[in-house]
This record gives sequence, structure tokens and C-alpha cells, in this order.
Amino acid sequence: MGSRSEPLSGREKLVKLSEAGDQLDILAGPHVKKVLEQGSIETVLRQPLNMLSENMTPAHWVAIGREIGKLIEKEQPEGILVLHGTDTMSFTSAALSFMLAGVRIPVILTGSNLPPNEPETDADTNIADAMIALQHLSPGVYLSFAGRPNAKSRVHDGVSVRKARGSGPAFISSGRVHVAEVSWGNFAWTLKNRSATDSPAQPEIPFRIAADDRVMRIDLHPGINLKALADTLICEEYRGAVMTLYPALTGPFEPESSSVPKFAETCAEHEIVLALTMNAQPVGVQNSYESKLLLEETGAVLLPVIPELALVKLMWALGWCDDYSQVREVLETEICNEFGGRK
Repeated sequence: MGSRSEPLSGREKLVKLSEAGDQLDILAGPHVKKVLEQGSIETVLRQPLNMLSENMTPAHWVAIGREIGKLIEKEQPEGILVLHGTDTMSFTSAALSFMLAGVRIPVILTGSNLPPNEPETDADTNIADAMIALQHLSPGVYLSFAGRPNAKSRVHDGVSVRKARGSGPAFISSGRVHVAEVSWGNFAWTLKNRSATDSPAQPEIPFRIAADDRVMRIDLHPGINLKALADTLICEEYRGAVMTLYPALTGPFEPESSSVPKFAETCAEHEIVLALTMNAQPVGVQNSYESKLLLEETGAVLLPVIPELALVKLMWALGWCDDYSQVREVLETEICNEFGGRK
């Protein structure tokens, strides 16, 4: 995590790479050192977690969010960089976007395809470019990634990014162009309506750093047994479910064991919040397919966002809302706008 504040000693800049105790200075790469020197950037580093990102849970999102809150309160940084493994980095960026809604500085997540101690690692490029972006971006949460040592970094909004590849430029913005790019040390906006000076003044809003992992994600497929899944939700005391519909915003309504309307009604009876989303560009919310009309009558919440974002948003809402109706209202009305605030 970086900021303009008191510099730390070399020992505090070392991060643990393995259980064997291998250590590495994450700011020692040539690109990163150049950015730090040219920008006269001083750093404060914290390590709230040290783990593989595939092992992360919503509780770890909360830990990162709380650490960021402490940094902002105590150090008053101009920007924060979060180093994160790539497998679940987009989930964390979405979670932080909701938890830190209204943040008045840019927060960027980045990582690398190869560990920092590998010869062909992209870590130095990714970290350096993220630090450059921090000096230009408007307040909000972002994910920056190049994926190759000599590639340009693309900067994505935290609520629109997803991992689409296992290597190289692994991240994309879903349904929109990425926010900005950093190439050979130069920052440029790619969204024409965005700039740091255009960021509207945000009211002081307390961070809502919370998450509840009692949410199941369900992807529809022919022959799915939704009755069995509903029984599991009830038995295991889940509080929410996110269901990915077919691209035309439809789902089966027969046989009964596969019926989405029946599943939705069962969820409502047990106050299990059901969010319906899609994994592809929808044909539009105005279609009149019979199964969609049945779904609209069940009380489920239709969220026109990618499943990852719907899942994280529901976990976040359940984390700080106890009331079933209030959670539904948050899902329907409270979203992060393009500058990271609430509306």
C-alpha cells in the first residue's frame, strides 16, 4: 500500500514469498524505483494478509477494507496500492468498491502473473504503472494490470472488471471500455468523459466494511435440480443466492424440480434474498418471454450486472443489513457510480 508519507526502513519493505521464509523487497524493481524517485513518492507499507488469493474469503475482504480505513485515517495518503493475487483480485476490487464507496482518494489493486522473484515477472511493470495511475486517477477503486513486462497496463473500474484469461493481459472491463492506460510511463484516459478534475465533490460517508459469506452462486443449466439446492439453502441457513439466467433473461419453469419461479418463491418464503443476473450481454430487460414474466412475479431482484459483481454486492449488503426487505432495497437502489460514490 503506497502513499506520500513517512518512508519506511528497508526491512519493512520486505514481503514473505513462501512458508520457507523467502523475502523480497517489492519496491526494488527498476521501474518501480524510477517512479518513486521521479514522483518523490514516499511510502507506508502494511501487510494485513499473506496468502494465496484462491484461498481468500469475504472475511479477508473485510480485513483489507479495515486496513485501508486505518491508513486513510492515520496517514492521510494521496493514494493506496493493494497487492493481490490475480485469481480472485476482481472479486476483491468489487468488494472494496462497495465497502469504500465515497472514498476521496484512488485505491488501485494490482498483482502479477509470475511471482516477483521470477526472471520474466510482470510484477515490476504492474506495480510501477499502478503507482503512475494513482497520481492521475479520480477517487474510487480500480484494478490495474499489464500482464507482461513490456506491455501497457489497462486500468479498470473496480465494479466492471473480471479475469478473462489465465495469463498475459488477464483482465477486461465487462460491457465497457477500460478507464485508462499506462504505457511507457505515460498515463492516458480511454473513457472520454473521465478525468481527475471532473470528479464531483463527495459528501463524507462512513465506510460500510462488512460481508456475509452465506450466499450461494447458481448457474443455470438444462436439467438443474433447483429443489435440491433450495433444500440446501434452507438446511444450511444461507441468507442469499445469486442465479445466472440464460442470455435472454429466461430460466426453466418446468419440470417443477428445475423451476426457477418455484425456487424463487421458496427463497422468498424463507427470506433468502435471490438476485437474478446474466453472464452475457442481455437482449434487454423488456423482453416478453413467458419464463421472464413468471420470474418478475416471484419477488426476486433482477440485477443487470455480471454474476461476480452481483455475488459480491449481495454478500456486502447482507454483511451490514439484517432485514430481508432492506437488503432487497439496497440491491435495487444503492449502486456505486462511476466515481466510486453512492446514489
